[in-house]
Amino acid sequence: MRELPILKTLVFEIRYSSGHLYYDRCGQTLQDIENNLVGWVGGIPDINTGSLQRIDKEYNASFGGIKYDFTANNAGKEETEIIAKDISSLWRIIQANLGMEDFVRVGCRFYYLIPTESTEEAEDRLKASELTIKFPESFFQNDNKIKNRHIITVITNGDIEYRIELNAVTRTEGMDVSSLLRSDPRLLPKGQREYRVEALKRAKAYSRDPMYAIQLDIDCAQYEPESVNVIKYILDREIFIKDIFVPILEKL
Repeated sequence: MRELPILKTLVFEIRYSSGHLYYDRCGQTLQDIENNLVGWVGGIPDINTGSLQRIDKEYNASFGGIKYDFTANNAGKEETEIIAKDISSLWRIIQANLGMEDFVRVGCRFYYLIPTESTEEAEDRLKASELTIKFPESFFQNDNKIKNRHIITVITNGDIEYRIELNAVTRTEGMDVSSLLRSDPRLLPKGQREYRVEALKRAKAYSRDPMYAIQLDIDCAQYEPESVNVIKYILDREIFIKDIFVPILEKL
């Protein structure tokens, strides 16, 4: 029985034009998040980036003077709406602290996988894809063959741009265990020490053999939006993708 597509990773990003207050309010922002949102632990900030992790849900996030981004690893184990709410909760605190009102780009990226036994199986199944590349019959003379297919297409729907990428991949699972793991635990606050212990456990648990798969990677972007409704943006993009592109995977 063939595997159905799974949503492996969901990424969200907001780019803004004037995040200068980051340099004054990074610490306050991290403190507000830790005090108000369960499970989040701030990493060790640097001059450009404040980082955050939520180990129980395998979330990583960061913010700085030009952007906020959020990655949900193993996104398929959670309803997308729940992930979107978590992304939005974090963003509300960051936006309030940095006073962000002007946006350059908002985007989300969905990575769907179909596990396969090998790259050869993945490549063989890609031959049947409705998203494909074609060569003239003359190409296949003289023993020419297609070894790897890497299909990239960019489409627009209204003011949303979708970059669709379909290919065979070999991926190694792994958690971003953050700069906390490279720090002397004796110098960390109690909450960060506890997070460090859990992150070490997860890092070991995620040391796996490479996984072969067919990957559908769809990057959705809107430029210079007047406002950003995080939850609606993500869920609307998911509906569009599930209606049109996920069925292409399901047929492989």
